[in-house]
Amino acid sequence: GVIIYRLDANVRHSTVIGIVGAGGIGQSLSASFSRYDYDFAAAILLCIAILVALGEWFSDWVRRKLR
Repeated sequence: GVIIYRLDANVRHSTVIGIVGAGGIGQSLSASFSRYDYDFAAAILLCIAILVALGEWFSDWVRRKLR
């Protein structure tokens, strides 16, 4: 459970850290907002949301199997 939690937290944190300038997906998101490329920014946000939702679903599935 801890491994899945850390993976999920790392995905979320990498987005936030990238927005402030450390690179990664957050940097692409920040750059697309600064270029007023809202279609690309929406696609990035959608991918991030799907990735987090899949992580939550997988975590729930593993916890149910371990019970």
